[in-house]
Order: sequence, then C-alpha cells, then structure tokens
Amino acid sequence: MGLANGDHLLHLIFHAWFLLLCHARSTSVERSTYIVHMDKSHMPKAFASHHHWYSSTVDSIKSAGPTKSSSHQTTPNLVYTYDNAFNGFSAVLSKDELETLKKSPGFVSAYTDRTVTLDTTHTFEFLSLNPVTGLWPASDYGKDVIVGVIDTGIWPESKSFNDYGMTEIPTRWKGKCEEGQDFNSSLCNLKLIGARSFNKGVMAANPNITISMNSPRDTTGHGTHTVKPCVEVSVHKNVAPASTFSRNVKNYQNPRSRSVCTHCGLPGHTVDKCYKLHGYPPGYRQSARTRTPSVNQVSASSNGFDEASNGPNSTPQFPFTQEQCNQLLSFLQNSSQQPSAVNAIANSLSLSGIVNSPDHVFKMTNSWIVHRSMSVERSTYIVHMDKSQMPKAFASHHHWYSFTVDSIKSAGPTKSSSHQSTPNLVYTYDNAFHGFSAVLSQDELETLKKSPGFVSAHTDRTVTLDTTHSFEFLSLNPVTGLWPASDYGKDVIVGVIDTGIWPESQSFNDDGMTEIPKRWKGKCEEGQDFNSSLCNLKLIGARSFNKGVIAANPNITISMNSARDTDGHGSHTSSTAAGNYVEDASYFGYALGTARGVAPRARVAMYKVIWDEGRYASDVLAGMDQAVADGVDVISISMGFDRVPLYEDPIAIASFGAMEKGVFVSSSAGNAGAFSGLLHNGIPWVLTVAAGSIDRWFAGTLTLGNGLTITGWTMFPARAWVIDLPIIYNKTISACNSTELLSNVPYAIIVCDNTEIFYTQLGYLSRSNAAAGIFISDDPEIIEFSDFYYPGVVISPKDALAVIKYVESSNKPTASMKFQQTIVGTKPAPVVATYTSRGPAPSYPGILKPDVMAPGTLVLAAWIPNAYTSNIGSNIRLSSDYSVDSGTSMACPHASGIAALLKGAHPEWSPAAIRSAMMTTASPADNTLNHIRDSGLNFKNASPLAMGAGQVNPNGALDPGLIYDATPQDYVNLLCSMNFTKNQILTITRSNSYSCSSPSSDLNYPSFIALYTNQTGILVQKFQRTVTNLGDGATTYKAKVTAPVGSVVTVWPETLTFEKKYQKQNYSLTIHYMSDKNGTETFGSLIWIEDGDKHTVRSPIVISEVTRVW
Repeated sequence: MGLANGDHLLHLIFHAWFLLLCHARSTSVERSTYIVHMDKSHMPKAFASHHHWYSSTVDSIKSAGPTKSSSHQTTPNLVYTYDNAFNGFSAVLSKDELETLKKSPGFVSAYTDRTVTLDTTHTFEFLSLNPVTGLWPASDYGKDVIVGVIDTGIWPESKSFNDYGMTEIPTRWKGKCEEGQDFNSSLCNLKLIGARSFNKGVMAANPNITISMNSPRDTTGHGTHTVKPCVEVSVHKNVAPASTFSRNVKNYQNPRSRSVCTHCGLPGHTVDKCYKLHGYPPGYRQSARTRTPSVNQVSASSNGFDEASNGPNSTPQFPFTQEQCNQLLSFLQNSSQQPSAVNAIANSLSLSGIVNSPDHVFKMTNSWIVHRSMSVERSTYIVHMDKSQMPKAFASHHHWYSFTVDSIKSAGPTKSSSHQSTPNLVYTYDNAFHGFSAVLSQDELETLKKSPGFVSAHTDRTVTLDTTHSFEFLSLNPVTGLWPASDYGKDVIVGVIDTGIWPESQSFNDDGMTEIPKRWKGKCEEGQDFNSSLCNLKLIGARSFNKGVIAANPNITISMNSARDTDGHGSHTSSTAAGNYVEDASYFGYALGTARGVAPRARVAMYKVIWDEGRYASDVLAGMDQAVADGVDVISISMGFDRVPLYEDPIAIASFGAMEKGVFVSSSAGNAGAFSGLLHNGIPWVLTVAAGSIDRWFAGTLTLGNGLTITGWTMFPARAWVIDLPIIYNKTISACNSTELLSNVPYAIIVCDNTEIFYTQLGYLSRSNAAAGIFISDDPEIIEFSDFYYPGVVISPKDALAVIKYVESSNKPTASMKFQQTIVGTKPAPVVATYTSRGPAPSYPGILKPDVMAPGTLVLAAWIPNAYTSNIGSNIRLSSDYSVDSGTSMACPHASGIAALLKGAHPEWSPAAIRSAMMTTASPADNTLNHIRDSGLNFKNASPLAMGAGQVNPNGALDPGLIYDATPQDYVNLLCSMNFTKNQILTITRSNSYSCSSPSSDLNYPSFIALYTNQTGILVQKFQRTVTNLGDGATTYKAKVTAPVGSVVTVWPETLTFEKKYQKQNYSLTIHYMSDKNGTETFGSLIWIEDGDKHTVRSPIVISEVTRVW
C-alpha cells in the first residue's frame, strides 16, 4: 500500500535525515577540567618529582582528533599538581584523553572540576567612577552600548529611564518594545530601547495560571533596581511573581497592582496561588510565627542540578546499531511495508517516537502511535543539545528541535502537572546555549536521551535571587583559662581558605607579635595591588589560586589577580579567627569596643581560592594542598560542596591529607536552614561547626510621651533625629503595605501591625513621608541580619499593647527614638540560628554532625573599605572598615581560633583529640541554665542535629578530663565499611599502605547516632568506645545516661577506673528503640562524671530516621 504525496515528501525528508545519522560521525570532542588522583607509590624512579611525573603523563596523552573544547585547549593541559593534602593533579582533558589516562600506571580516580558554595552569600558592591579621568570619560559614559537585563521587568516611568541627553538609537539594534498589560510601546525611549517578556516556562509548568502582569512591567522592583542608568537598556522579563526570592532582598510589589486573597485575606496574591491553601514554593522560608507544615515545603541547594545524563561534557551516543540501521533503511526503501513488519522492526529498534518495551503495542497509520495503559506525569525539562549533530536536512536549529519533540509520542494518556496530552516544545535556544525546553513525560525523556545530539536535561526550576548575611564576635577571659594558657595562640599558624584578605586592615597589624616561626615555609606572593611588604609578623603568608577559574574560562580577565580581598568574606573570617587588637571598632556605632580575633597572637596565612569570576574545586584543592606544604597548624574553611560523596568532595580529600600530618581542619555546616539532612562538610575527620546567637542586642529605645521607655531592635546606621514627633496608629494604614494609603501620612512615627513581612513594611514606609516606624514583630530572623535602612525600631507584640493603648488614649501622642545602642548580657543566649544547616550528614549519616555550635549571628570583624556595608534609603550607601554578618561562615573561624589556642596549649594533641576536647566540654545549656532553644523551629529544645554537642566552651576544652582519639587507620576502617571501591578509598587516602582488613562503621567518636527506617521495627545498635585519661593520676569516672525518649540505653561497664595519665579504657553503649512511621527524632546524652565532679565528659545521643545519602 503506497503513501500519499504529502506523506511521501515527509518520508523522503526523514529518509535523508536518517541516512545522515547512520553515516555521519562528528570527530570533535569537548574538553573539561578534571581532578585526577594518583597513587604516588607507582611513580617511576626516572622522575625527580611528582610534578615531572604528572607533567610527563599529561604530555604523553594525544587526542584522537581535532577538538571542540569548552576550555579552548587544543592539547591536554596541566593545571595544578598536588602533593600534600593529596597526590594528583588537575588537567584539561577530552573524554577520550581521560579514558587513555585511566590506563596510566598509578591512576586512581578522576572527576570533573566543580564550583564551591560559600556559607555566606556575596554582598552587593558599590563602585564610584571618576567623571574627570578614567573609564567614564574614556568610554563617553558607555554611549551606544546596549545592556540587556534578564530580570523581573522594569518600571518605565522611573526617572532613571528618562532619555535626557541620549542620542539616537544605534542602527544595529534589532529589538523592540512589546505591547502588553499596562505597557505600551510609547513607554520606551532613547534610554529604554527595548522591553520584552517571557513566561511560557511558567505557563507550561502551571497551565491554569493567570499571569498577574502579562508584560515587561516590573511587579517586584528587582529588575528596576538592577538596571543602571548609564547606557541604552533592553529589559527581558523572565522572573514571574511566583519565583522565590531570598529574604533579605528589598523587593516590593507595585501597590496599584496588588490583589487580595479571598482565602487568607493577605494582599499580593489571589486564592489560586495562596501558599496557605496550596503550600509554599520550593525553598521558601517562613518566619517562626507562621512556620507550619505545608504540602509543598521543600528546600534545595542553590547550586544543585539533577542532570538527566552524564552531564554537559558527555559525548552524544549514536542510538542505532548497524543492524538496526540496515533494518530501518530496508523498511524506508519499501513504501508498501505492512504494519506487521513495522512491529517486527519495533521490537529491536530504539528510535525517537518508538519505545522498545514489552508493554507497548505499535500500530501503523500515517505515523507510529504508541499506547500504554498506565498514566504518566509530565514536567518541563531544559534540554541541552550538540548543535554539530544537526542533520543538514533541517534549515535551522528550531526546525530540528521541533521535529525531535514532535517525533516523540507518549505511551498513552497522561496524568500531567502541565496538563499536556502530547510532548510540547516551549522554547528553543541558540545563543546562550544550544537546546530547547519542552514538556515531557519521564518515558519521553528517556526516549529523547537516545536521540542524536542529546547532551543532558534537567527539570525546569524556580530562580532564586541572591542576598547577603551578617557576622558575629566572641570574647575570651584574659585572666584565666585558654587565652593565658596558650599565650593567646602565640606562633600557631592559621591557614584561611577564602576570598582573600585586605592586608591594610588594622586587624592584621603586627603590634605585639614576635618573630615568624622558623618552621614556616610559605610566602607572600606579589600580585595586582599586592606586594610582599604588605605581609608582616601577623599576616605571614598570602597566596592566590585561580588556574581552575582560568581553565574553565580561558579568555577571562581576573579583576583582582592577587590575594587581595574583593568580597569581604575572607577578611572577616581571618580577623575572627586570629585578628589583632583594634580599639574603637564598630559597625556605625553598634558593637563599639576593642575588636580582636579568638586567637589574637596566632599568625594568619591567606589562600585565596574564591574569585569574582568563579569558584572551582581545583583551586580549593590547590589552596589546601599548599597550606599543608607551607606548614599551617589549623585550616579554617568557611565553604562547602553540596551533593557530592566523600570521594569526590575536595574538602574531604584534602583534609584527610592534612589530618595525617597533624593539621586541624575546621569547616562550616552550611546555611540551608531548619530542614533535616542538608548539612555539608559532614566529614568524619574534620570539625563541622553550626551557628548560634550571642548575648548581645543592637537596640533602639522608644520613649513615649507618657514617659514609658521600651527597648526595641534596630540597626539603623545613623544617629537619626526622632524627637517628640506625633505617633500614629490607624488600622487603615497599619499594615504598612500600600504606597497609596501611606502617601498622605504626615511627618510622624507610624505604628505597623504584625500582619506583613517586616522588610516589606520597611520598604513601603521608606517611600512615604513618615519620619520613622514602629514595627511589631516576633520573627527571629529579623534580629539575625543587619538590613535596617530607615529610622525605626522593632518591638514585640507584648510591648506593642502598651504603645497602642497610649496612642488610643492620648489626645496628642508623641514619641522619641534613639539609635546605635548595644546591650550585652541578653537572655536567653545562645539560641540556634534559623539559617544553620541540620544533620544527619548526607555525606555519611553514621557520624553525628554537626559537632559543636559557635557564635555565628551578627559578628563584628574586619571588612573591605571599598564596598558598601549598609545604606540609608535607596540611594545613600555607607562603607565601613568593620562589618557585622551572620552565617556558619562566621561560626567556623571562632572554632578555628579555639583550635589554634588548644594547639598552642597542647601541641602534642592530635586533630581528633582537639575535636574531642571541644565536643565533650560543649554546653547544651543557655545562660538561663535551660536547654538551648532552636529559633528555626519555634524555639523548641534544640537537637544535636542542629547544634552538635552544644555551644563550644574554650576554657573547658583546655582540660577535658578524657578524650576520644582516632588514628588515620581508624578513619580508613570506617571508609572500608562504606561500600566504596578500592579506587574511591584510594582517592581519599592516597596510599596503599592502609589496610581494609578490619572494616568498621563504629568510629571512636565523641557522639552517638542510631538511624532507623520505617521497616526497622526494633532497633538495636551497639557502639564500642575507647577513652584516654588526660588527668594527672589515678581517678574514677561513673556513667550517667539520659536516654532518648522511647529508648533504653545501657552502658557497660558503668564505672571506668584509671591508674595513671594516658591510660585507655573501653566501654560499650547499646541503644534499644522501637522505630515508628512518623520520622520521630529523639535525643539524650551520656556523661562520664569524675569523682569529686572535677571533670564531666558529655556525649550527645541521637535516634533519627535515616536520611538520603549523597
């Protein structure tokens, strides 16, 4: 039976395309940077050093053909060699070259370079340009340069976009000003030359959604804010109102377009998008007063991808065997082929549009139709394609992608979140990258993966805009305890792996410092705006590592090619750990006093691995590797890698080598918030640090006209004049969320109800005529961050009752405010911070992480002076030599400084002994002598999965009584129990000298965690521990157990007797627990109490549901 004319044409096109697929192969390959682990014991004696061996190995690899490289390398290229933290190198290689390398003697493992996540996000920087000389006049102020802004849209009426002084639009411009809702083409001009909007992705994921502002008009403020008034501007709106924004960004909806939900009564959304009714979007963080379980409350790492292939560097696989090609060609050449023949071919053929599966039945009409009884769901996927594989039969990439999607037929009716009954093309891309987005089922995606040219795919996801966190400060006793015992950390060297350092900061002056230890092997590298004379007796080393960034971006220009800090993060963490004394330091009058690091007489060495241009694992590895070689005693690293196993985690790998050489590594737990199982740096041989508050309050006082004074929270960065002004409380405007309603308020103090997000109210009030605001709130997140750019104070709902009563009962109520006050000794403190990441550790849940908690909220420390740290209103930006910020990045250097002090007091202690002393003496109690509370979980008692053993106690750690020590072989025994391959273990350990003859998941650790599943039933887990007596002579300890609720815990023996110092004793602890299906988490403790209560040695016990493992 023949084909119709139209069908015949399609038949010929498909025939031609398929011939090309069968006979064409691309010889080009792509290159990427790989981190390669080598077994140094295999190095031939002919090589003088590891560097020569690795260089020769890379040089000997020749590609199979010409390359098409993302790194623009035409031959294999060595990036770094490593020989201290681990053995190996990083190099730019093609996939084929990597396969060749795997056959080389000594090869252990390799993986692609990846980006690193800092535990505070970057701050916005402010740049001042000179109108007389330099870039502004040289560029004619950017005349005729066109900036395309991908953002939330634009408010075209803003005076920032008037075209005064602008010349004619360049003739090369091809864009346009799209008409749309509340937006017509006349709103564009010689400044705003283009405006478009893109929301097909939103609509594909939510087919029944109503776009509240279907045009390029901005409804959040973010896009309008990011556009700079220097050049021609074209705005491309691609962030819908449903996108998630970080909490600190000042984004406010246009009040004239705000709707009101009929379900919850709150403004800004309608009932079909009400979070309280339908659940919160992924990554949304509620305030403590509103945090309740919801149907869609999910948290995910900001830098994670769920790749649907081997990744963007994988080589596309040709889908057909030669036999399959011959079968299909035979069919195509016979236009009278019967359906039965098609079915026979279908049994062996894997083709876009044909699913080779026994539960599918194929029928032939004018096209193949695939049926299946079970329903499938569809989602929007972003698909990356290799354009070099496009058949010549297609005139453009769009036709190719469209044909590819159209050729995929579903196996049957669908149950789709996108309500699409067939695959649907959403966008095609050909500039920023090659590929398309489409609505597909999982089966259709699997079929698509077999298509020629397929590279990778991942699900569409909401976009998150970035904001900053703040810092904290910790003080030690100068009379007794760890400071004098360690001589304030004298001659201990702290290596900081970070964003660089501002060497001129007074925190790095060398007043009172002695000569540099002779064992120091490091140096102060020269570089851009950085010469060796900037180092001194305090800052003894500074190096930078950016070959990984450059390898990934060969034509990039490094904006600050030296160890100088351009972010502030590295200067802050360095001064927190080991900064010198600086008098009269403050953050705009707050926290005024003498700043100092935890170990003020320790030395600092900076290893800059984080750049404005990128952050890569190869650079982090190089920095840690060099720090070990230079002779540091402590490594402080306030960053981490998410969703990588231990054998691919650069920090885990490098820290193992550091631990072997006696170097203590302190790391941050991450800032993923109060969701379980998102902690990073859950590495058994490093210290993992959570963040908490300190007993300090940055205050403003509110004095009412009747004399009542209320202390509130504020960080307004100026001594504002708010004296005897009228105070207004009017329920019509008290939501403080409407510019229109606030437009008529007089110059007075406005009381804002606890009905709207504080930062939203702050923004609206700042645009009104109000003099200041009183904000009623009990949200704990407000007091963790420093953004407060308009005069006002935050008071509690309890204190608000007195304020409202006074206003409503007085004829002429007045009030005054004072700012820049600091109150210490506040209670309760510490509390677990809302942002700190929680365990169990997904890299290895069998070890309880985090280990300890340290101050991390609003820490005062050094900052870079050429970036702004605060602002008043929207156009006054302020800089400071010292800043406050919050994060586990701030907690980590506190623990690093304490470790440096312990190293100074006890130089013979191993890294495990130092960690043990810090953990077993940590306190689970706050300054009210009650259990520490968790501000991220409505102030319930904090779990060890949030705070570890508790708040670190430096003076207690000086004399811990007993310690839990561990050797490198103990950690190897743990690795051997993890189902890792020999090469994966070798990637971490670097040496075949370790034995796997005694694998054990029971590491001699100062804490206990037992994990259960829904199917566990009765859980019984036994732990074996060995403790070492550090007391001066004979002594006895007795066990005191507080069993987790619902469990029975037994310890044997219950008494440990020691006859001398350094004697070891063993004991066992057994947990019996009936698991449940509710995911219950419960905790308790074991305390060994010495006779006479001289020492108490405490270990937390946790029973938790098992978590996902990376």
